[in-house]
Amino acid sequence: MTVQYTENFKKLSVEAQNSIKSYTEKSVMDETWYKLQTEQNRSLIFCSDKHNLVLKVMIGKGKSDKDIESLTALSESDYFPNLYAFEEREFLIMDKALGKDLSDIKWVISEDELEKVKLNLYNALSDMLDVNRYDWDFKEEHIFWDIENSKLTWIDLGICDPAVISTKADKERKIQSFYRSKPTLKPISNSI
Repeated sequence: MTVQYTENFKKLSVEAQNSIKSYTEKSVMDETWYKLQTEQNRSLIFCSDKHNLVLKVMIGKGKSDKDIESLTALSESDYFPNLYAFEEREFLIMDKALGKDLSDIKWVISEDELEKVKLNLYNALSDMLDVNRYDWDFKEEHIFWDIENSKLTWIDLGICDPAVISTKADKERKIQSFYRSKPTLKPISNSI
């Protein structure tokens, strides 16, 4: 396998590109990277706050390309991290999600702010279904909300599988199904 760089890679600063290439070409992480404490059953996660990047190294059961396939399919959506570089079944480098995850903030933000989150989540789900994908491992911990920029980022698409969405009715059924299992996340101002 070989490392592949996406079109987004070219948009990064030269310093960020060099930091990525240090890993992809030499398997060396510069001093800006640190390891996040995670479950480590599917991947190891490293972060560079300086460049707002995440390196996900796939291990064991996590050696799948679903994240890569999903992020590539969703590259036009503002609700998912940009993918910069990857090697199939080995690793990927993407944007770091800014803000805090929904499970941490939904109890401390205002109702108006929570409604913004819910509407953005609806739009992200719609974008996902538009490219015939569905995240079977949805968790509130995978939804980050950046209050300063009112920006939602949906992460961890390791079990985001292809879904057959051939009609508008199929899409509406998937959306309804999503909200049946997560009724507290349904936006009030949306007629779904």
